[in-house]
Amino acid sequence: MLRWGLLGGTWPPAPWELFITLGGALLGTSVLFVFLYPLWSTLPLPGILETGGFLTAAAVLLTVGLVRRARSMKKP
Repeated sequence: MLRWGLLGGTWPPAPWELFITLGGALLGTSVLFVFLYPLWSTLPLPGILETGGFLTAAAVLLTVGLVRRARSMKKP
């Protein structure tokens, strides 16, 4: 592995399926967090921020996955 790295080897790009899977998992996490967060009545701001963070990360990963999928479908 060290020799491969020293000779200029590069990592292959991550497949689009990985981004779609991780984005879907984060989307599911944000939905479950809404139902499982016990402090909505006393501390709603941290819950909103946490849910927003999950949704933002999910949207980014799903967008990257869909863009990579569209690019891979164009290639012959």
